[in-house]
Amino acid sequence: MRSYYFEYDGESLRDKGYVICYFGRPGGIETVTSGADITWNLVSMHNGTRWGFTSSGHSSTLETTFSICKDPCSTGDSIITLEEYRALARWLNRRGFHTLRFLDSEYENYCFDGSFNISPILIGGNIVGAELRLKTDSPFARLADVSFDPFNVGVHLVTQFFDIEGDEECIVFPKIELDGANLSAEHTTVELWSAYDTIIGSKTSVELYAGEKITMEYPVISSDKPEHAIENDFNFSFVHFISRYKANGKTSNAIEVQAGAGQVCVTVSYRPFVKIQV
Repeated sequence: MRSYYFEYDGESLRDKGYVICYFGRPGGIETVTSGADITWNLVSMHNGTRWGFTSSGHSSTLETTFSICKDPCSTGDSIITLEEYRALARWLNRRGFHTLRFLDSEYENYCFDGSFNISPILIGGNIVGAELRLKTDSPFARLADVSFDPFNVGVHLVTQFFDIEGDEECIVFPKIELDGANLSAEHTTVELWSAYDTIIGSKTSVELYAGEKITMEYPVISSDKPEHAIENDFNFSFVHFISRYKANGKTSNAIEVQAGAGQVCVTVSYRPFVKIQV
């Protein structure tokens, strides 16, 4: 990776006057890991002359270590004060995971969810940089949100097709927004089904009120109307896509939607898994 800056939880390293750097001797060719190593579980058969495949999975997440220092293009001072270091640690070293994007022409559309451990780099007793040890929540990166055109549904069943991009064979949970701004009835039941090939998934059912917007993004469902106790009007079955290997990297999926009354606007987006290094 050739990035000099990153954005973490919506805040830019560059805006804070820092740059990604390297402390040590210059290197040449390097081998990096994507973090997406697969563990194959096998059992011995026929006295070990053959091994049978039982299952596979990922046993680690993406991790990396790099350093930052003050950006010589924005500040003439290379020393990081204790207060400045505290501000860095407060920003980067948090208990929860947040979205990280490297601001590079190749990486700007990819993101990671993670957090950092941070250590000061000292020269002559002065802090001149910080070592950042990134831990993410997945073996993969994700593309930035891929959004599809909104569509309207009513009492008649609507089937909408989606070409899902991704590098991993897995279940992908999309973000689905239901907008009742044009709902003629006081409320309606919206029902959704996932469909892949000849497989129809379990039904997702939620009650939507006029003027309300509901957002479903596994494992959370929320409403812009606080007075709606939505947990009482949802069956907690989330729509999902199936990602399978295709030469073009895309898998065709469908969502079937029906509303009991009136017109509901449906918006679908998702973040595909991509196998790249960090």
